[in-house]
Amino acid sequence: MSDDQNSPNDFLIHGPLVSVGIPTYNRPDGLRRTLECITGQTYQNLEIIVSDNCSPGSETDDVVREFVSKDSRIQYYRQEKNQGPTNNLKFVLEKATGEYFMWAADDDEWESRFVDRLLDIMQSSDIAVAMCSVKRIDDSDNIVDIVRYQLLLQPDYNPFLLAVFAASHDVITFYIYGLYRTRILKKFSKNLDNTFGKDLVILCELFLSEKIGYIDEVLHIRSIHIKRTAELYSQEDIGKNYGDPFNYLKLFFSFGPYLLQSPNIPLKQKFWIPCMVIRQGIWVGGIYLNQIYNRFLSIARKNSQVDKIASRLSAELKNRKRSE
Repeated sequence: MSDDQNSPNDFLIHGPLVSVGIPTYNRPDGLRRTLECITGQTYQNLEIIVSDNCSPGSETDDVVREFVSKDSRIQYYRQEKNQGPTNNLKFVLEKATGEYFMWAADDDEWESRFVDRLLDIMQSSDIAVAMCSVKRIDDSDNIVDIVRYQLLLQPDYNPFLLAVFAASHDVITFYIYGLYRTRILKKFSKNLDNTFGKDLVILCELFLSEKIGYIDEVLHIRSIHIKRTAELYSQEDIGKNYGDPFNYLKLFFSFGPYLLQSPNIPLKQKFWIPCMVIRQGIWVGGIYLNQIYNRFLSIARKNSQVDKIASRLSAELKNRKRSE
């Protein structure tokens, strides 16, 4: 926020309180972009909760304190030791006092009307969470794709089709970064842990239990990194779980039992779960078949290169013998 911009303290703030939880770890540049986007939202009645997961050095601390000095809406916590990414997510949610809540990753960006637009549709209906279209960019800021949720374009969407879609498309996990009614998110996030795919499972539980909202506008920009979760957190449980070659298989076998035992899902919706499990089984099977196929191609190419090298060496030896 530049010096010539209005501070949120300079004018009267209206509307329900929205809490924004920003768990962060050792990404000072990304955190700066996040704080610029969140403090620059057109909707001003925000409670901004930043939790630094014991980042090394002072860069992260310096960035947060710079923004705290200019914006009284920011609450800053620094963990004494690293709690892991999932516990840090839970920490900022537990600190939230607003009627609405959203998580903000420390390497993403948002259009200035993100909160305003999502809050509009939440206040006009009884939906539990609202989200928008998502633009995905790589580490070089090149556009990877734009994720749109076609099934949710109409307010009277088919909840069965949404449930089946959610069970077999990991892009649905971007809804984790939507705008929630805080009391509902706290109820569903109790079982959030480091297990691979748990965010997808909990979202499926939510979708089977509550009404969902969607705006077909690109208001969220999601960063896709070359280094995936398994590499970024290789020494932690979440990294080991994401790096497990059988992670999707474990997700598949835990998916159905978790949803069937959920006290939040109405009984009539539980009859949809077998269809969701079947669809997820097809999806997971396709993932592993694709991995096997790619592995086969890799071995074939490697062998092809070995054959070329062997042929080249053989030809060189023959040429040398002829020259002798």
